[in-house]
Amino acid sequence: MKPFEGIRILDPTHVLAGPFCCYQMAWFGAEVIKVEAVEPRDFIRYASPDAELAGAGLSESFLAQNANKKSVVLNLKDPRGQDLFRRLAATSDAMVENYQPGTMAGLGLGYDDLKQINERLVYCSLTGFGQTGPLRDVPAYDHLVQGISAMASMQNGTEDPVRVGFPVIDYVVGLLGAFALSTALFQSRATGQGQYVDVSMLDASLIIMAPVVQQWLTSQRQPPAMGRRAFSGSPFSGMFETADGMIVTAANTRAQAESVLRVIGREDLIDDPDVMDWNGRPEVADRVQPILFEVFATRTALEWEALLGAASVPAGKLRDVPEIMAHPHVRERGLLHTIPDVPGLGRPIEVMGPGFRIADPQAMIQDPTPPPLKGADTRHYLREVGLSDGDIDTLVSDGVTLVAE
Repeated sequence: MKPFEGIRILDPTHVLAGPFCCYQMAWFGAEVIKVEAVEPRDFIRYASPDAELAGAGLSESFLAQNANKKSVVLNLKDPRGQDLFRRLAATSDAMVENYQPGTMAGLGLGYDDLKQINERLVYCSLTGFGQTGPLRDVPAYDHLVQGISAMASMQNGTEDPVRVGFPVIDYVVGLLGAFALSTALFQSRATGQGQYVDVSMLDASLIIMAPVVQQWLTSQRQPPAMGRRAFSGSPFSGMFETADGMIVTAANTRAQAESVLRVIGREDLIDDPDVMDWNGRPEVADRVQPILFEVFATRTALEWEALLGAASVPAGKLRDVPEIMAHPHVRERGLLHTIPDVPGLGRPIEVMGPGFRIADPQAMIQDPTPPPLKGADTRHYLREVGLSDGDIDTLVSDGVTLVAE
């Protein structure tokens, strides 16, 4: 049995964080009903440079986080769409939304509204800054929150900030949302009562920055921008040019540093305190790293990866996406799942599943269903809540819903 088998989640989320949250739940058996707007409101469905994917409404970002879901289309600005949403909520165990605070309540679909018809409903809101505080109503995307949270300043400093090259906060929020939702569902199973869950992008970004934030909380010490330097402060850790690319090293302990020196043939430095005693002495890097730069330039990155790895030094070639996805380790870990025939594309795709393995193979979906075409399941679920095919056809004509058949 799958952990969330029998759990129905209503998912009127859009863009990245909310869909990724519900995606985690779907892999472990939750029935996720993706509620989409009639007009092309979720730009992520169509945001692809590939004309085929954009035309099918199956962009790369959409494909990445919407397998194993159903799609129902409702115009939530129309009272009839709102009524149908309430009917679906009445049969659901949880709901996730990621609109601006107050948006769903303004439609009569807030937690206080829906708990009147379903007291066991767990209602999770993912927003930029949460439901309270002076930033509550500021609209947010990942890019903005990376800046506001100080994350971007941690790379090269405030004079030359650099954002992480993918929407890291959106996906951290999605994972945090899935954990929060799981926690509340676990409690609701015991008590029979639902509750409201408030997840914030800013909160999520700060908790994953805990080591640097704690420096400030504990001693009011402004954490320095790290750039390519290792967080540990070890001059033996970093990114170094080789004969054909870069090698990334993480020699953070004295034993690892000694192993680096043996591999590069500089055992003479092992007993030198001006090399080995780097704690609180950032200037040691000025002596050590030129030596490393010179030596690492004499071999390829893969050669150094093998040599350092054999000496138990954490090290590896700096790879791009094609390189790491071609690595046999990724395939061996079972991270990739093939969907043989995707409606709208007529060909197979691979998607990534959850980022962990679980011993019971029956706990997770083994044969994922494709990300749904928009409105693919509208007729099924509207019939379930009592509508006839004639009723549904009328709603389609009136622009309240959309059916993909």
